[in-house]
Amino acid sequence: MSFVEELRNLINRHSMENGSNTPDFLLAAFLRSCLEAFNEGIAARDGWYGLHPVPGTPHEEWLDPETPPERPTPERRPEKLSDSG
Repeated sequence: MSFVEELRNLINRHSMENGSNTPDFLLAAFLRSCLEAFNEGIAARDGWYGLHPVPGTPHEEWLDPETPPERPTPERRPEKLSDSG
């Protein structure tokens, strides 16, 4: 059974689809895509800071000694979101 199928069954077993009146298979697919997007965002962040995380190693060892992290410069700094719409 795939991850999405197991997630769909879990959603259904706990009737979590009732709150939004959305079929369990759509919710399962949405949640899988959220996890994939989160993983892509974390990988992008790690690349930005020059981190190379390896499960089970202390975070102090994540920096690649051959590639020091590039610090944000005005040209590379992400734009801040404004409060005005």
